[in-house]
Amino acid sequence: MLIIARRGTRKLLNLRQVAATSRALGFDVTISDARGNLKGFATMVNSCDVLLAVHGAGLTNQIFLPVQAVVIQIVPWGKMDWMATNFYGEPARGMNLRYLEYHISEQESSLAQRYPRDHMVFKDPMAIHVDKMSFSVRRRSPPALVVPSGPTPTGELIPLTSMDKARLFSSFTSLHVFAGGATSIHDPAETIRRAISAALVHYYPVAGRIVTLGPSAGDDDDHDFRLACTGDGVLFAAATASCTLRDARFFLNAPPHADLALRYGTCSVSDPLLLVQVTEFACGGYAVAATWNHGVADGFGMAQLLRAVGELARGLSPSVKPVRHDESIPDVPQHLLAAVLRRRTHAEVFKPVEYAYCDITIPRSFIDRVKAEWRCAHAGDVRPCTEFEAVTAAIWRCRTRAIGAGADDEAPAPLVFAANIRRHVGAKEGYYGNCLTAQLVTAASGSVASGGGAVVDLVRLIRDAKERIQAEVVAGGEGSGSRRETVALGEELVTALCGYNALYVSSWGGLGMDGVDFGDGPPVRVLPSKERVGAPACYPCLPRRRKDDDDDASIAVATCVTEEHVDEFMLQLSRLR
Repeated sequence: MLIIARRGTRKLLNLRQVAATSRALGFDVTISDARGNLKGFATMVNSCDVLLAVHGAGLTNQIFLPVQAVVIQIVPWGKMDWMATNFYGEPARGMNLRYLEYHISEQESSLAQRYPRDHMVFKDPMAIHVDKMSFSVRRRSPPALVVPSGPTPTGELIPLTSMDKARLFSSFTSLHVFAGGATSIHDPAETIRRAISAALVHYYPVAGRIVTLGPSAGDDDDHDFRLACTGDGVLFAAATASCTLRDARFFLNAPPHADLALRYGTCSVSDPLLLVQVTEFACGGYAVAATWNHGVADGFGMAQLLRAVGELARGLSPSVKPVRHDESIPDVPQHLLAAVLRRRTHAEVFKPVEYAYCDITIPRSFIDRVKAEWRCAHAGDVRPCTEFEAVTAAIWRCRTRAIGAGADDEAPAPLVFAANIRRHVGAKEGYYGNCLTAQLVTAASGSVASGGGAVVDLVRLIRDAKERIQAEVVAGGEGSGSRRETVALGEELVTALCGYNALYVSSWGGLGMDGVDFGDGPPVRVLPSKERVGAPACYPCLPRRRKDDDDDASIAVATCVTEEHVDEFMLQLSRLR
């Protein structure tokens, strides 16, 4: 018997048990992933009496079986009967092979750990097939520049801080989903386009471009980038979707359609600093995707700008006076990011990896339990465990277990989270440039994955890192310089930060993205994403306000595991109670 094992999706989670049972029945079992030398593999298939495989291209190898051999196709859950029978069953019979099918039940499928039983995956799987085939996005016209609606200062060159430069040319997208309906604003795309134009009068640096003045003094590598106030504008597009938001399931458990946002491809000096697309759905709802050059603003700053656009769309004036350059902000060197980026430049790290998109739900009961355990263990600490700390600790543990990093107990499993430091540096109200730092939490894989250790132990590590922020910000430039950065972090840790064991976390709660209102109320979903996923990432504490949402849960999205590990990751998360 030959069992064809898949590495990614549609794989047998109990492969070892299947093989053991087959051997107990008297079969000589071989397990192969159908890769390698074709001639050699064809010869092996021809020597077998039985070929067993899950539905997929591996079953085409049945053409090499001897006459009267048996083909067993395992058909996954999801109304795949027609494809299974017509793609592989009928051809097998036509080649005088004996053909059997085994259909996976919903209880046997790993989907049971990823979705609730009342989800469309179980209630109407065919509807999902139809949605995926029919959902399309069409732009009304080519993207065009939107310039400030009134006069703005020009010729000004705004200096960029070390926090800006560390994130320059890295793009980020925030997708805001609005339900619309009977009271929906007329022509959302045009309303928002006009409001953006008006907002750029107040946020005129965003209508500019990045320019370079050559190497900085005393630095042979980094260029002295500035934000030039040119008034060239931001890029805008209007689009329509061929379905309702309910048809698209409000982008639950599936990544948003790629065409819902404008993308940079490769973000460069001459590109607009902000790209906005408004996509209107058949139900009257719409999605607003803002993609920006991270060097001009952090998430907090972009949320402030988008709220101002919303206020202007509603006929109001911006409630916050924007500040892009604050000379009082001290230089806060980004040692950790610098060390990682320098290693990335000089070694083969961050190779393109296809991370699976995961929509995560952490039960409120679990969060409350962790908070209670924290109170018991740290009675003298007046600050309670936060939702971010509990959720991040849980995801960190579940992911470490899922990818098998805990098998090497001493291997580093670093966690890096973005921290807003506006209050630490005394930033002016309305400052929307980057004002954050990457905070490192170090731990061995074994201690992170340990079943014996409590989640509150990981919360303690995260809390310790948060408590170091003030001292590290005050310390400023101490220990700067690429060689010292690497030495301070340690070669093994820097290597881990560039690899699959690391987890990068950025909380989307508290930024103010859920306060964006163009006239139809706040968004029902806010989803962050990166155009280029260079490292395992997770975005916890997402705002969500759909009527049928589970209020007793905290949600997150993540691109932090490959398809090989996604089922085990979701299984680990499902055990959180």
